[in-house]
Amino acid sequence: MKAHGCVVVPRDLLERISNSNQKCGWFSGLKLEAEGVLVAIQCNIGNEEVESTNPRMLPHRASNLVFGRYEQQLLQWTSVEAGFNKKYAGRKSLSEDDYRAVFGLDPPTEGSCFAAVEPGDDGPILTAKVAKKSVTGRVRLLPNDSIMLEPEATPFARLPSEIVQDLRSRSVMIVGVGSGGSEIALNLACSGIGRLDLVDSDRLRPENYIRFPTGKQELGRHKVDVVSSMIHERELPTEVGLHHLDVVTDADQFRGLLSPSIDLLICATDSTRSRRLVNCTAVQMRIPCIIAGTLNNGRIAEVLRISPFESACYECVRLELGAVLEEEAFGDRPITPYVGPEEMRQEGAALRMDITIPAALASNVAIQVLNPAKCKSAPTPYILWGREANMSLPPPFQFEYPFATNFVPVKKRKDCPVCGALPAELVGVDVPQRVREILAKADQASQ
Repeated sequence: MKAHGCVVVPRDLLERISNSNQKCGWFSGLKLEAEGVLVAIQCNIGNEEVESTNPRMLPHRASNLVFGRYEQQLLQWTSVEAGFNKKYAGRKSLSEDDYRAVFGLDPPTEGSCFAAVEPGDDGPILTAKVAKKSVTGRVRLLPNDSIMLEPEATPFARLPSEIVQDLRSRSVMIVGVGSGGSEIALNLACSGIGRLDLVDSDRLRPENYIRFPTGKQELGRHKVDVVSSMIHERELPTEVGLHHLDVVTDADQFRGLLSPSIDLLICATDSTRSRRLVNCTAVQMRIPCIIAGTLNNGRIAEVLRISPFESACYECVRLELGAVLEEEAFGDRPITPYVGPEEMRQEGAALRMDITIPAALASNVAIQVLNPAKCKSAPTPYILWGREANMSLPPPFQFEYPFATNFVPVKKRKDCPVCGALPAELVGVDVPQRVREILAKADQASQ
């Protein structure tokens, strides 16, 4: 049943009406004409003008004055008996006398919208209707959508509480918040993550719109600021740290941002050089890390989970897979980042959905890392996803079916220059000093 529009009214105005002895009055607000959305910001109760104190009303699109697609609007309200919403749901037809008796309003001479306010067990109930006079003289009541805006946001009302609660104390840093990193940031914030630190120096440009989760209204802003705005516009409680840094040219500053308080480092950049730097930094600082992106112009998605000195790191994967691949015989792009020039960018000609898929995979892997007690980990730390069936590439880049997933058992390599030089138990240990201490204890014991 199609509604004619939608009325949005904050709870505090409805409560003022319910607590008054007035039968009817007016809401005033702003209306998006093209969509029929009216946002009430104040109401008239007798001779008193009451403004809403709900700050959640302010960012609504109807209050945007730039394009002039709004107009000031009045909406009549009327107090009705309990049970009105149930009795008059859907389409109804009333005589003029019944209409006056129920609503205390004169029948409309032409179509008009009004809001009915009735008492309920949990507070006032709002019902919006459109009244039209038929050729027979009866008044038809047609459906209109309505939303009562609560004073406090409840963004996680429909999510598993045990996961949301566990993530509140977790902190994640995301390096690279382009089309993929921005999706990961939103996914984690919408899952209840306590803090996100976003690292990226780029600004949003016209060519970004097609794959970025926002539009031209953010043109020229830094991507980290745009993502922060999107998180807060969704009324999410995530604390967001913004860092306008290039992870390669500002490597020293980037390292200075890292601390033991960061539970997970995610790299969603589109260059091999930045990925190698993030990988090396994460391993040496013993911070769990995820590297995610696309290969072969978006045909393949990869997600690598790195447990420093325990699982394969990015350099291990490069050593393992780069050796079995050859550069393409044509074009100027390698099939994967493991061969070819360092400056090659991974995103290439990837479509938006090719980027959101690895972002979704990486987000789920991140939840597994952050909440291992309740979220079982993938069977291997390296995951490949194929958009198309393709058996022409060497393993593990072969996919028998479209949308297939390969769980690749890449192991930590002893010859890895990042994580293979020392056994895990010796990482960070001053070996000569430790030898001297052991010998000294041995001398004392022999005396």
